[in-house]
Amino acid sequence: MTVDTIADGTPIERSARRRPGRAIRRFIREQPLGVFGLVLIAFFLSVAAFAPFLARYSPTASGAPLLQSPSSTYWFGTDSLGRDVFSRVVVGSQISLVIAFSVVTINIALSSLLGLVSGYFGGWPDYLIQRSGEAVHAFPGLILYFLVISALGRPSTEGGNLLSIAWDLRTLIIALSLPAFFGGSRILRATSSLSSCWIR
Repeated sequence: MTVDTIADGTPIERSARRRPGRAIRRFIREQPLGVFGLVLIAFFLSVAAFAPFLARYSPTASGAPLLQSPSSTYWFGTDSLGRDVFSRVVVGSQISLVIAFSVVTINIALSSLLGLVSGYFGGWPDYLIQRSGEAVHAFPGLILYFLVISALGRPSTEGGNLLSIAWDLRTLIIALSLPAFFGGSRILRATSSLSSCWIR
């Protein structure tokens, strides 16, 4: 607490502004599990971002001895084809991160758009969007994935930066995104329907 005075000398107490370092220390002390989760996420993101520099060998090269146990040469050992498991795990983290981030982003964007359009306008846009969602959900998920991938082409990637991997795997990302965003649109449809009633 700091004390100020007005013209007649009467003291006025005011709280000192909290410094960023003090707020961070308080958050670490009060939310240790949250800090642990944040550090863990930052670690995985860093591994995926710097995967080409962390991989000791090519993830597709098969010249190593088969089924080696972990050692100083092969940290996670080798598989049945003689490939370094550590390099495959590190490079594979890029693919997992790209697919998860892309699918979630597409789902949020498209489900929000479809839900708002369906709930606010109603009528034939609502009918078309909702019936399309029901038609998509009528197919089992695995069969729908195979149909989309067979129509758009088999996904494959040579690695590289995250953007190039996302472009190489665009067919898989579309296949995983298609059945998901119709479900999210129903929630926003109900919310936007109530909002439009209040506005009108």
